[in-house]
Amino acid sequence: MGDIMCGGKTNMTESNVNRKKIGLVYPRLKYPSGDLPLGMLIISGYLKQETTEDIRFYDTSFVDDWKTLFTEECDFYCFGLMTTMVKDAVMMGNYLKEKYPDCKIIFGGPQPTVMPERCIKYPCVDAVVIGEGEDVLLDWIKAGYNFEGIAGFWFKKDGLIVKNEKRKYRDNLEHFGFPDWSVIN
Repeated sequence: MGDIMCGGKTNMTESNVNRKKIGLVYPRLKYPSGDLPLGMLIISGYLKQETTEDIRFYDTSFVDDWKTLFTEECDFYCFGLMTTMVKDAVMMGNYLKEKYPDCKIIFGGPQPTVMPERCIKYPCVDAVVIGEGEDVLLDWIKAGYNFEGIAGFWFKKDGLIVKNEKRKYRDNLEHFGFPDWSVIN
């Protein structure tokens, strides 16, 4: 829960000076079971390990006023959501777009993977990740945040929905490493 500001690699290069702020959002307002958002924690750890970007983590599960988490603008907000979270994720996405008009909203997780055509149509959503998000997001970061040609992304461009090719699923998920326990408090 909260806004954790840490980058992965610490060597100061020109790319660190211009690094982007990426907010990973777990939008669970209902049914707070106490289960950790394991998928999002693994993505956080993987991106910190593989990039120099400023990765932030927002878990709304046990926060009375979720808006208080979003005090600083991120360039991108990547939501990991299940079916029960869609309504809340759209509400948060709309709020973030209104508060930070230049930010991009990306939906990923089980719901966008099985229903990408529904998720991409929400006005606040700029792109959806279909399948495992770790490799999709890493390739997108390495491509300079260009959605075009990145397998596993659908995105909006000039009022149209662009559907990139599907990405093969990995047989070995151990490649992604351990969850980023540092963001849990």
